Amino acid sequence: TDTTQWERPVADVPAPAPPPPPPAPSSPAVSRQAMSEAARNVQSLIDAEKSKPKKDYARLQDLKTTLEAQLALDAERKLLETELAAADEREQYIKCKELVARLEQMAVTVEVPLDAAAQEAEAKLKAAAAGLTAAMDKR
Repeated sequence: TDTTQWERPVADVPAPAPPPPPPAPSSPAVSRQAMSEAARNVQSLIDAEKSKPKKDYARLQDLKTTLEAQLALDAERKLLETELAAADEREQYIKCKELVARLEQMAVTVEVPLDAAAQEAEAKLKAAAAGLTAAMDKR
């Protein structure tokens, strides 16, 4: 039988479509259940700021950047945890030890920037602490 009529040159076969880009962190497509607790907390701060009649857009940008960093950190942590499980399954214990060390050194959360009121309160606390320290030193 002649099968050449059924064969197509490789160039005629369409390449697989690239995967879609991940959704933006604050878009509805990223479900809260898929986020870590830290990412959900940052998203809550974004939602609260968005609900204000007068939005602080600089703060929103800071929070968006923080959320993106947190989601990237979460993804990296998830990847290391997956690698650890695979290495454990293959009984690659030296690799497991290295992965555990990397996980332990990795931060769990990204620091959330303070809003203006929190920055002011922090400055007052630092000033009060400095005053107390100076008073104690005089004794």
